[in-house]
Amino acid sequence: MVAIEDLDCSLCYRLLLEPITTPCGHVFCKECLYRSLDHNPFCPLCKEALCKYMVLRPQATTESLNWLMEKQFGEELDARKRNHLSELATAACRGEDIPIFVCTLAYPDLSCPLHVFEPRYRLMMRRCLESGARQFGMCVWLDKPHYSQIGTMLEIQDLRYLSDGRSVVTTLGRRRFKVQSRGKRDGYDVAKVQYISDKFIPQEKVQGHQLLETYDKCLKWFNGLAPEKRQAIINCYGNFPQFSRWLWYMVAILPLETSVKTSLLSNPSLECRLVTLQKVLNVVSSRNWR
Repeated sequence: MVAIEDLDCSLCYRLLLEPITTPCGHVFCKECLYRSLDHNPFCPLCKEALCKYMVLRPQATTESLNWLMEKQFGEELDARKRNHLSELATAACRGEDIPIFVCTLAYPDLSCPLHVFEPRYRLMMRRCLESGARQFGMCVWLDKPHYSQIGTMLEIQDLRYLSDGRSVVTTLGRRRFKVQSRGKRDGYDVAKVQYISDKFIPQEKVQGHQLLETYDKCLKWFNGLAPEKRQAIINCYGNFPQFSRWLWYMVAILPLETSVKTSLLSNPSLECRLVTLQKVLNVVSSRNWR
């Protein structure tokens, strides 16, 4: 008869949960194995290379072990699952704390591709996906170890693993936020945030012609750029957008200091952002930045 201790994971020393068997024949909890591979692309026991395995990331568990545990240790397995769900809920982006990726400026409705290689951010990405939240905050570095108080929520659109454990993540900007308090969780930053919404603007304040005038001015400036600069921008952010998201596109591509871009992100007034954008365009046009 199998003893329950024989079914412990050799990494967490608890009952196996979603057991996965590596190509070399060793069994671990799925989460334990993936966290180990975040740091080292080898089997934790025999040190066989698992590069090919890391690309495929098979989700299938070892059904024979699952069946055995459910049959002989059903109560213990249920308790293990409840404990795991509690841990996952704590780490998920569903409560007041959201995970913060500290790297660059991101903008609402714009794509933000990421190359994830640090173990702490590999863990963060996996937790965001497993929790179902699929979102995290992005803030830019100021003076290390400090990051900006203003950031943008990013939604994971796609994630592709590479053979050495790194991943390429496609994200899309969503809501802006302001950090209220900061903390740490398993090596990465977390924060309580307040989301930033635009203030209501009376119709007489910002007329349609003002938006159209600024949009046309921006498009004219963009089309007047040197071909190589325009192509570099398109490679990074895509073609100049239609009317819905052009303002953040312009904030992203204009040659502005990080502090100015952060200030625009934090500003809840569309009118103020339009005025600032027009002033910036006047300056860059006068300096013939092309």
